[in-house]
Amino acid sequence: MQQVKGNKKFIDGCFSCIHDGLVDILLRLDTWKELPVDRLKILQHMALFIFSTHVSDVIPEKKLVKMLLDMLHLSPLLYIRGKRIMLVDVLKEQSPSSLSSWLFLREAIRDRNLMINNYLKRLNDIHSRDWQTIKDTLSCWVASFHSTVHPVAELLSEGWLRIHQKKTIQGLVVAYRLQLLIQSILDLHALLEVPIKREKLKSLCHMIISLKVLEQTFQTKGSDMIKSLPHTINIIQADLEQIILPSKDMLQIEVDKRSQINQLGIFSSLTRRKETDTRLTDSLSLVHMLLQMLQGGGSHKRQLIFLNILDVLQSIGYLNIDFTRVRKLTSKLWTLVGFQAISSAVVDSSFLYWRREMMGSLFSMVYVEVGRFSWLHRYLIDAFSDGLKLLKLGQVGKHTLEAYQNEIEYGVKNEIIIPLCRDIENDLRLHVHSTYFKGSVVVNPTKTGVRNLAWYLAIKPLHLSFKFIDISSHVENYLNSAFYNHSTMPTYDRKIYLEMQLLAELKYGLMLDDVYFVGNSMVHDIGINETVQDLCAFTKNYTYNIIKQVFIDKIPKGKNRKNLRLIGVEDITHSVSIHGLQVIYKASDSIQKFLEQMFTNLSPLLKNKCRTDSSNDYILKNNKEIVSRLPFLKQDHEASFLEPLNVIMSQIGNALGLVRILLAGSSRHICNISRPTLDMSFEESYQKLGLADEILEAGRVMDKAIAEKYEPVARMESFSDFINRFVKEHPFGTEDHAKDLSQIVPSIIVNLVSAQVRYKDNLLSDHDSENTLYMHDSLFMGVAFALKVSAQESSFDALNWFGSARQSLEERISSLELTGSSKAQDTNSRVGGSLARWKLWSQTSPIPLEIQKGLDECIKYQKEIELVEYVLNAARAFIS
Repeated sequence: MQQVKGNKKFIDGCFSCIHDGLVDILLRLDTWKELPVDRLKILQHMALFIFSTHVSDVIPEKKLVKMLLDMLHLSPLLYIRGKRIMLVDVLKEQSPSSLSSWLFLREAIRDRNLMINNYLKRLNDIHSRDWQTIKDTLSCWVASFHSTVHPVAELLSEGWLRIHQKKTIQGLVVAYRLQLLIQSILDLHALLEVPIKREKLKSLCHMIISLKVLEQTFQTKGSDMIKSLPHTINIIQADLEQIILPSKDMLQIEVDKRSQINQLGIFSSLTRRKETDTRLTDSLSLVHMLLQMLQGGGSHKRQLIFLNILDVLQSIGYLNIDFTRVRKLTSKLWTLVGFQAISSAVVDSSFLYWRREMMGSLFSMVYVEVGRFSWLHRYLIDAFSDGLKLLKLGQVGKHTLEAYQNEIEYGVKNEIIIPLCRDIENDLRLHVHSTYFKGSVVVNPTKTGVRNLAWYLAIKPLHLSFKFIDISSHVENYLNSAFYNHSTMPTYDRKIYLEMQLLAELKYGLMLDDVYFVGNSMVHDIGINETVQDLCAFTKNYTYNIIKQVFIDKIPKGKNRKNLRLIGVEDITHSVSIHGLQVIYKASDSIQKFLEQMFTNLSPLLKNKCRTDSSNDYILKNNKEIVSRLPFLKQDHEASFLEPLNVIMSQIGNALGLVRILLAGSSRHICNISRPTLDMSFEESYQKLGLADEILEAGRVMDKAIAEKYEPVARMESFSDFINRFVKEHPFGTEDHAKDLSQIVPSIIVNLVSAQVRYKDNLLSDHDSENTLYMHDSLFMGVAFALKVSAQESSFDALNWFGSARQSLEERISSLELTGSSKAQDTNSRVGGSLARWKLWSQTSPIPLEIQKGLDECIKYQKEIELVEYVLNAARAFIS
């Protein structure tokens, strides 16, 4: 060290080397000419500077100090293997104590944070300025690279090799520039705690994907590139020879001239001539060595010798060689020779390990935008998986590797799979519920957009570096669990979840498990015998739904109950499977007797009916104006007559509904069971097999049981046969009082419609919280059956009551609307001022409150009458 310290020429040479090297590098920083090794060379020059200051304790020249300050401002930090190296901190910690008193170091330490902030701003400016250019360059490069790089055997011309060389270096430069921007921006935002805006985060995500696209391109064309590299290296070596060979020829001529002069002995004693001869011969020898180093394959050892020779030759200063161009070609040669190592380094995204908190944000961002979801499948997961390479390089323990693997897997499941499962479940739920509850689901695709969730399920399983994740399987497991869990508590959702299960298969291709949902009713133990034995209580305590074919338990007034007992077709099927079909046949006979009893009770009620021309409407007694406005609402029968009539009609309808549900349940049971063939009995089969008497007796018992079980099948009749048989056998249609039944039906309808409107108004206004609104399908089922039995169907149709009701309501609504608009116009005409008139003209004219109430009332009656007509027509269709 003492010898080095005393060698001023050596120290000056070190400072000169640092200055010239930094000048060359700083001119290329943050430009398209920057090479992947430039920033590493900055660290090398920094190390040489620290070494020089340690051995010399000499204050550098001002131009070198200025160059160092420029370097610190342009690149205050470097990244090696994704880790940050602060150059100011390196100078502060590694420089000798004497350097701490130097002004430039104190200024650098003082402005450390300011330099970092300015560097982040400059990076953001570079990102905004160059990102579009990088995208365009990358797109063009990928397309041209795939078209130019192909197997060497196909084409091996000098022009192709030069294009290949240019594209290779260009790809490395673009990759390095992307990598530098990504890791610098992410790291500095985290270091300075500056939040990243969403748009910038999107572009950073795009840059990460572009980096992996470059990696995939290099891997795809890797074999072809490796095969062509020797030829490309030879091209660069040939270019270097073309620059050096003229100098060799010139030196050789000078040496020949000098040798001739020396032979003549002229000026041979002069010292100056000897020095000139030494420089000449040394230069010629060095040139020969340069050319010899260019003859090999371009290994790192040869390149190192070549660079050392070039430095010595340049220091002699005898030749006029374009050393700048030589060094540029040497840099290209160095890049191509180390292509594999450099390419793997510039496309490596292991630095994301230090920024793994961004994983969730990037994954969720990619999931939201369907068009970019392929990024996750192909590139984004690979980018974060590169962190495993860094961990393995550091020889960490098994638990650390597994922890990072679990972190990646958790990010994929939590940010991709779970939101996808929820979105698919919500989509299925909205789709199904929109068919049941009109207006409850309002989706505007122009505002919310339309997402094709099926696309997520169509992609291949996600390939993590340590396992595969099948998105479709995860979604299926989630829906299986969700449908089962949701359906076990609210049993009324059973059909909805069955439809969601079917829709998931049709819309998304998901093969869900067959979940055995709980049935419609609270229990399956429906005793048909007990129900039939007390038909009067059953028909009073239940209400029938003609479309769903289900009986709903009525809640007594004043009682609050959380559960309702439902009896549906499946309950009957379950009961038949236990008790057999014989019970259905017996139930039909009992129901027929019950219907006969109901018509027997109906006859005296019709005979003793009270008629009066001046009677007021019982339901509408507080609103007599409606009857005057809507004549069809006038009823000719008192409530004392209509109330028991409605009860009898409802019981008749419930009894008929029970017949329908019993027949439907038995038919489903017959379809479900595997009925044995009766061509040969068990007893005959056992006799042919020669089995013992005990087995023959068991066969006889089995044959008898099967015969008893399936005997009613042949005797079972359809619902229409049951109706026709009852009409023929019952004399109700021949009685005189039955001929006026068609005149009573409008009063029944008016009574029900008025009650329904009043009940609904009370429920909405909460005036009578104990009122419960039930369906009246059983009432109209009984009315339809009574019309058929009494042969009054054509007489009721001749009344055309529903048509006249619709016409009267439409006329009333039109009249009210016309009256309301005329009154609104009169109000507008009385408003003074042109500005006020203009405002009223631009708005919809308000309708007076009284007229609006009348309109709302008519619309309510219109809807209720329309519903009654639908139900009555459906009942008549089933009974006909």
